[in-house]
Amino acid sequence: MVRTPDHNNAGEHSSPDDGEEFTALFADMRGSTGIVEFVERHHGLNAAAELFQVFLSECVRLVEDIDGAEVHLRGDGVLILFSGADRVQDAVEYTRRLRHMVDDPPDELVRHLRCGCTTCPVCGEETSLSLEVRCGIDAGRVSRFKVQTLRDTVEELVGSCISVAAKLSGALGEAHRVGMSRRAWRRLHQENGTDARLDREWTPSAGQIGQRRRRFFAS
Repeated sequence: MVRTPDHNNAGEHSSPDDGEEFTALFADMRGSTGIVEFVERHHGLNAAAELFQVFLSECVRLVEDIDGAEVHLRGDGVLILFSGADRVQDAVEYTRRLRHMVDDPPDELVRHLRCGCTTCPVCGEETSLSLEVRCGIDAGRVSRFKVQTLRDTVEELVGSCISVAAKLSGALGEAHRVGMSRRAWRRLHQENGTDARLDREWTPSAGQIGQRRRRFFAS
């Protein structure tokens, strides 16, 4: 877990029974199963490990200067909890940074996405693989609990906003899309006030989120 200091809300704590108020953002690599299979087959397991190490490191780096952000690694993605006064705006800003990184990625992140060996049918050809991400944003309370594993004690998180953010990410069929729940949308309007740009950037949408069909906003 990586945590940045919250200079605006220092000293503020919610009741342990109520949990803490956050904006949850989940971002993951789209098509990661196919990517890791391709890279492992053509370049080796260490190359696949390097790709995910660089991707996750970049995801963490992008949030380092945002106050009150807490990063948890989740497989091929990241869960980020924002707690600042403008926490939904912070989440939206993070998605812009992530998209910019993906559009102009460091070479070590994408150099294994094409084959350059001499023993396989796709040698030297462009592949259909590309680096793509999806994000989901929700707002709500999060509670913490500890679980004893075989080696140590780990902290886990629970809250519907975490689950909904992850489901929103998975519900977006297109790459480089961001889904935002209606409660995060309302919070964003509270932070921004009346801003016509929000209605231009975010469009109403709907999809199957968990067991329910939900309305949300997509950008």
